[in-house]
Amino acid sequence: MGCGMSSTGRPSPHSYDNNSLGLILARKGSRNQLVFQMAEALRCGERGIMFTLANFPGLCIVAKDKEGYAGEWAYVPLGVGSGSNNSAFFGTLDAEGFITSRHCPTSPELKDTEGREIPSMNLDIEYWQLEEGAPVNLVGSRSDPARSRLAEGDQGRQWTLHPDGTIGNIKRNDLVLGVNYPELTLVSAASANKVVVNAGRLSSSQSTPLTLISHPGYAIVPSHSPRRIREWGVSYQQLGVGDANDALTVRLDGKFIMSTHATSSNFVLDVPFGNLYEGTDGHSISVISFDNTSKNQEQGNKARLFVVNADGTVSPEAARHLVLGIREGQPLLPTAGVGMPTMMQQPTMMQQPMMMQQPMMMQQPVMMQQPMMQQPIAVAQPVNVIPPPPGPEMVQVQVPIYGGGGPVMTEYNGQMITVDVPKDARAGEFVSVEVPDHYKTNKNDGGGYGY
Repeated sequence: MGCGMSSTGRPSPHSYDNNSLGLILARKGSRNQLVFQMAEALRCGERGIMFTLANFPGLCIVAKDKEGYAGEWAYVPLGVGSGSNNSAFFGTLDAEGFITSRHCPTSPELKDTEGREIPSMNLDIEYWQLEEGAPVNLVGSRSDPARSRLAEGDQGRQWTLHPDGTIGNIKRNDLVLGVNYPELTLVSAASANKVVVNAGRLSSSQSTPLTLISHPGYAIVPSHSPRRIREWGVSYQQLGVGDANDALTVRLDGKFIMSTHATSSNFVLDVPFGNLYEGTDGHSISVISFDNTSKNQEQGNKARLFVVNADGTVSPEAARHLVLGIREGQPLLPTAGVGMPTMMQQPTMMQQPMMMQQPMMMQQPVMMQQPMMQQPIAVAQPVNVIPPPPGPEMVQVQVPIYGGGGPVMTEYNGQMITVDVPKDARAGEFVSVEVPDHYKTNKNDGGGYGY
C-alpha cells in the first residue's frame, strides 16, 4: 500500500489486524515489555523503520483497527501482531522524542487536496495517563501540524530509547512500550478457547495460583496494576493469560473468588457490567474493589458468583453454559516454559541521533497463520532448508511440547515464518513440512506501506 490520499485529504486507509494484542504501557522489566530488534537503527536516525521485536520473534507493532476520529483528532489503535496484510507499523524516532508514522510523517511537502500541510501522526499514550496498562495509539491533529507534536504537560507523546532496546515515556523511565496479554473473557463451555485451572488446589483456607492445566506453562495473570475510576469509587485489574510465574493468586469465599495477589488483595472476580454472554461485549474479566469494600461481596450479584466445575473450568453460577476462556483469535505469547524466544543480544550504549540517512530497503512483513485452539507459538530449532528443485520447498522443525496439530515458528531465508505441524507428530521429534506459498523465495508480493 502506498501513501496516497483519500477524498478527505487524509492518508489512504491501511490494513489492520484486529486479532492483534493491544499495545500498552508496561512496567520496565516485566515479562510483557517490548524489546526492539531495530534499536540501533533508531539510534542512528534511520527513517521509516519496521518496529520488530527481539523478545517476541516474528512479531512487530501493527495497526489494530481502522482510523477513527474524535473532535479535532484522528487516531489508529495499535497492537502487537505478525504484520500480515501490510498492517505493520513503520516509523521514525526523531531528536525531540516523537515516533512518527511513515504513512503520515512530519513533512511540509505532504499536502491535502486543498494544498494544506497534513499533520503528522505520532505514538500517543491514551489520555496521557502515565500508568501501567494505558493503551498506546497513533494520534494526530486533523488540521494543525503543531497540535500533532504537543510537547508540554505530561508529555504523553514523547519517548526515549533505553540502552536495553526498550522504549519508554520521556517523563517516566519505569514505563515502557509493552503488549497486553490475551484477554480473559467468557466462552462457550464447548469452546477450544476455554481454560482449565488446577481446581483441586482451590480452597478457602489457602492462597492458590491460577495456573492452567489446559495450557501448561501458562496461568491467569493480572494484565496491569490496579486502575481506579474515581467517579464510580472502584478500582479494577483486568486479567489475561500469561506466564505461570506471574499467576494471579486467589482463595474461595463461598461462591466469590477473592484475589490474594500482592497488587490486588481482597479484590473480587467480576464479569464487567454483568455481561454474562460470550465475549463479555469486548471487556476483560477483572478483579475489582470498591472504595466501600462492603460492596465487593454483594449477595445475589450474578456478575461475582462463580462455580468451579468438575473438569476444572470456571463458570458464572447464573450462566453455567459459559466458562472462563481466552478471547477468540488472540494468540498466546511465548513464555519461559513454552516457546521461549531466543537469547537477545545486549544493545550497545545509547548514542545521540546522527544525521538522517536514506531508509534501507524494507523486507515484507512476515505472514503468520492464526494459531489453532489457542496453542502457544513455539520457536523451533534452526532448520535445514531443502533446495527448492525438485519438489516443494521444505523446512525441518521440532514438534513443541504440546504435540502436533498447531503452528510452529521457525527460520527460513533469514525471516521468521509459521508452518503447521502434522496432527500425528509426536512432541520433541523433528519433522519436515512444506513452506507455505506466501513465504517462498520466488514469490513477489510487491511493496507496501503499513502503519
